[in-house]
Amino acid sequence: MSIEDCPISQNTLIRCRKLGHEVKFSYCSIEREGLPCLNILNCWNHFGDLTHWLASQVGESLYSEYTCPKPKAKVLSLVELIEKFKKEKS
Repeated sequence: MSIEDCPISQNTLIRCRKLGHEVKFSYCSIEREGLPCLNILNCWNHFGDLTHWLASQVGESLYSEYTCPKPKAKVLSLVELIEKFKKEKS
């Protein structure tokens, strides 16, 4: 399945919880360095069933990351946020 076979139009807009503003589906489908955003099923599945399309895009080995994501340790999340803010300040 290609991006054209997706049940959602590439120009459909939704408010991104991660970024805080509207984005097109086309952005979410390549957000992770060419791979779909890990939240794509949570955010977009009510527009159409994305399970088969997503599995064809990422393959079986990565598909479990989308259906059963492992939460980051709280400490790791905090360290990443601190590093992000340090980079933004400099």
